[in-house]
Amino acid sequence: MLRYLNNFNLRKKIINFNKRLFKDVKISGDGIILCEFSGNSSNQVAFSFLIEKLKKLHKTKCIAYQDIIKFSLFNKLKIYIQKFLKFGNFSIYRSFLVDEFLLINDSKKMNEKVDKLFLNIVKNLNSKKDLVQLEIDNIHIGDLIYDSFLRENEVPTIDLKDKKFFSFLRYSIRSFLFWQKFFKTNKVKALIVSHTVYVAAIPLRIAAKNDIISYQCNCHNIYKLSKNNIYAFTEFKTYRKDFEKLDEKFKTDGLKIAEGKIKERFEGKVGVDMPYSQKSAFHQKFSDERVLSNSKKKKILIAAHDFFDAPHIYGSNDIFPDFYEWFQFLKDISKKLDYEWYIKSHRDWFAKTDKLLRDFAKDCPQFKVIPSDTSHFQIVREGIDCVLTVYGTISWEYAYFGIPVINATTDNPHILYDFNLHARNVEEYENMILNFDKYKINYDKSNIKEFYLMHNLVRKSDWLLDDFNEVTNKIGYKNFTKLKFYEYFIKHLNKDKNTIIGELLLNFLKNDKEYYLKNRSFILDNASRLELHPDVM
Repeated sequence: MLRYLNNFNLRKKIINFNKRLFKDVKISGDGIILCEFSGNSSNQVAFSFLIEKLKKLHKTKCIAYQDIIKFSLFNKLKIYIQKFLKFGNFSIYRSFLVDEFLLINDSKKMNEKVDKLFLNIVKNLNSKKDLVQLEIDNIHIGDLIYDSFLRENEVPTIDLKDKKFFSFLRYSIRSFLFWQKFFKTNKVKALIVSHTVYVAAIPLRIAAKNDIISYQCNCHNIYKLSKNNIYAFTEFKTYRKDFEKLDEKFKTDGLKIAEGKIKERFEGKVGVDMPYSQKSAFHQKFSDERVLSNSKKKKILIAAHDFFDAPHIYGSNDIFPDFYEWFQFLKDISKKLDYEWYIKSHRDWFAKTDKLLRDFAKDCPQFKVIPSDTSHFQIVREGIDCVLTVYGTISWEYAYFGIPVINATTDNPHILYDFNLHARNVEEYENMILNFDKYKINYDKSNIKEFYLMHNLVRKSDWLLDDFNEVTNKIGYKNFTKLKFYEYFIKHLNKDKNTIIGELLLNFLKNDKEYYLKNRSFILDNASRLELHPDVM
């Protein structure tokens, strides 16, 4: 009861805060701004600033939408009551200039069209890759369906004959048809979403097809999406070109700071430019027993990914449709090679991922699972010969120690750098595994520092918060979704910070060429107070 009262009072405080902060905009133009209805408090704060600026630019109303098709009857009723009473998150959205709410419910009128399209799609689905590449009316949505099904059902791969999959595919088609009709019958000026992955991004894909600018927005960064780029987080495609554009002092200071950050990570500091991380993968506590054998056989580390976490976040992944299929390939090839194979999962992952990895090892005796809390330093010192990943941070981390890393896709953040091997197809990937010690790899640390600078520092906007990592340490990453984030933000927003946020947003919105919001001032601001470390090796 006390918790309920505290939340009620905090919501009142939030609403009053927003009403003072955001002044109503006179609507003079037609059309709408569409915004995803999110229960995530940090998303709400980020959306509020973006909505205000978009409404000022377009002089039009804002509609927040929520898909409730799969909700239970009880939850649907609860949502409708909250909407009617303007309660809970509806009241918060109202307070930051949202004019209307759209609840997407089931429509029996659409069933015939859904059935027809469903049967046609199923008839042509012969493989998982077919699903990844699925398009409807030349709009790519297969990757969204794929990743959502894995996530929602906590399965490592898709059985194309599974009834659950058929049901989810029908739902996805229904969602697509709804949004296709909506964009045809409404003049949408802009769209705001929280993700560019999962079926929640279907309206984004349709908006892009119709030349409607969309924004992926959260408290950490903002991306401007279009038909030329429907994914967030792909600025890595221009890292080398963007680095060359930086002035020399910025490069020098930035590379030194990157060097220091790398040293901190390798010293075992938790959360260095990885605020979600709760444990260090490079801690200094070694086990008394070796994790790798003393044999002279080539030793391969498979750095596993979370099977359920958006394998297509950077694109379609040109070799394997999911991480399970990647493992299946490695399982098959391991039987042909006299290598030693070791598997390690990330320390922050769930127990279900570890169980799946151990199941793989049971079926494939040549695979040995290394405890997830094993330090990568211990693995390096014991003599690992090669590392396999799809696109993980391990790519640059092991390269720093002169160890070959093979990425199993060209849709990876390191693609422009030659400190890794990047496979373009299955045949090339197999050849790289067979002959990794014969490839010429450039382990020049300056390239790795350049990548780190561009990937972890330059692209970091922190447009809403002074320091994302600092806030994470104070309130905890899990509290970003809760009212506690709002409470923190209200306490720390001042007039100057509000002005800076507004200027950053307006400049970004008016610049058609900007893919993501940049705030590069942090390097020069922090150079004087950050210790610049020597090389760790």
